[in-house]
Amino acid sequence: MKAPPKEDDAAERRPPTKVLSQAMAGTDAWRASGGDLRAFDRLVRAQAGLVCGVATRLVGPDDAQDACQEVWVLVWRNIGSFRGDSAFETWRHSCRQKRTRL
Repeated sequence: MKAPPKEDDAAERRPPTKVLSQAMAGTDAWRASGGDLRAFDRLVRAQAGLVCGVATRLVGPDDAQDACQEVWVLVWRNIGSFRGDSAFETWRHSCRQKRTRL
């Protein structure tokens, strides 16, 4: 009879949290590219801290909120072009780089 798996063994089989969050972002991005507002809202909520953190480092705390909003408006306007060839985060970054200095 086989011994039950140890707690550590189960943890090794689970994908890392980052992998799961990237997979969910990809799914939500794909849905948002089809016009799903709830999926887009989940993307914004999941990644707002990262986007605002980068904005704060690049433009300073006084302009960070406006910069974050500009990024998300830009992403929403261009989300229809998201094909899923890359991670959403990569696509968002390249989209932002093409259109803004942020």
